[in-house]
Amino acid sequence: MVDVDGTRRIEYTCVRYVYSSQSECFQPTGTAEFTALGSHQAIERGGLSEAEAEETMARSGKNEINVHVPGIFEALLTEFADIPYVFNSMGTWAYMIFSTWNVGIFWLLITLSAGIFRSLFIVRPNQKQIRSLAQLHTHCKVLRDGKWKHVEAADIVLGDVLCIDGGSSKLPCDGIVVQGSLVVDESMLTGEPMPIQKMPVERSANASITKKNTAYAGTLCLESTGPKEGKALMIATAVGALTTRGQLVRMVLFPTSVRFKYNDQMPTVYFILSMYLMILCAIIVSPAIQMASWIATYLTVLATVAMCLNPMLPVSMVMGQSVTARRLEKTHKIGCLQPARIPIAGKISTMVFDKTGTITQDGMDLDAVVPVDSAEFRSKIDLVAQDRSSQEVVEQSVPENMRYALATCHTVTTVSDGTLVGNLVEVSMVQTSGWHIKGEDIVSPSGQERVQVLKKLDF
Repeated sequence: MVDVDGTRRIEYTCVRYVYSSQSECFQPTGTAEFTALGSHQAIERGGLSEAEAEETMARSGKNEINVHVPGIFEALLTEFADIPYVFNSMGTWAYMIFSTWNVGIFWLLITLSAGIFRSLFIVRPNQKQIRSLAQLHTHCKVLRDGKWKHVEAADIVLGDVLCIDGGSSKLPCDGIVVQGSLVVDESMLTGEPMPIQKMPVERSANASITKKNTAYAGTLCLESTGPKEGKALMIATAVGALTTRGQLVRMVLFPTSVRFKYNDQMPTVYFILSMYLMILCAIIVSPAIQMASWIATYLTVLATVAMCLNPMLPVSMVMGQSVTARRLEKTHKIGCLQPARIPIAGKISTMVFDKTGTITQDGMDLDAVVPVDSAEFRSKIDLVAQDRSSQEVVEQSVPENMRYALATCHTVTTVSDGTLVGNLVEVSMVQTSGWHIKGEDIVSPSGQERVQVLKKLDF
């Protein structure tokens, strides 16, 4: 596709590619890189101008994931254009015209029923469901020409400065937290139910941008604190299908190819049938059997092929896969865009999980601490005692420097309801030590000791 200004672009797997004359190839658009200092300077400049926003949108497109759902005719054409259906139709029409018409009609009805059921009642509804999940209808506040304005989430462009709302609202794009801080729920990405705090990137040319400063599209923002009406500011670094949320949708729509074979014996079966077919065809076309014309010979060979290599075998597999996919959706609420992969699950004997946080008990416990004095380890102090609480053990038995370390050496923060947010180990450490985080102060369980937070650093 060529735009009015001569820009050549294509869209493939929901991603827009624009031709670059320098590299002489199509490159994906929808992502941008910002430095820590450049992110702060973007806010100081008053964000993008309207002209810059329009130019960026014309190049990168809207901040949306365009999931193509084929129409009824296109879905049927895609389904029946598959090679098994083409082969099946050849055998079916040969039987209907030349041989047993009743068997041909029966084959035709089964083929049409299986294809229509799979394309219109299994694949296409699941594609519609994926499209509805990919859409995000919400309004956001962006900084344009030094003024804040409300825009649709689809109108956010790369480099926009956003004011992020809390209250479990979904983030519309990937971005870097520049001012303020966020508490987000990334369970959609990691599977971990524990909220994570996002800290602002420092205003320095030497500062590096890490995951601690990056928020991802589709994650839930539980709390937003910052200078703009008490909310954090973020600059958009990825929009559309190239966001983290968009990549998850693309993984569902366009899965990688699977080389796993669940029908290992089928080549042997087809080899035997093919040998039998070659013998029969050799007999039919030999001078020993005289046909009325070449048309009769062709139809006889075609009917023999349909008899030996039964075209109903792939159709029957499609019917079984379609019924299984429908049962999964009704019983277990599991959608399937490629029912042909369901039989592979029946051959799985071992499944390896890359993490245990999603299948084991959540949370961790702090059992003991070991003080260090004069570069030597001292006796272990058990925090779980029979006669007193862990808070009493910390105040009475733990040395002063270690008490302050337990109170301050972490990135734990609190949300509006008092819930501790941060790394699981650090949250457990704060809970066990009993120190309370109150704004910019950290107070001991008894209230006699107080530490003031001057600056938060990432550990």
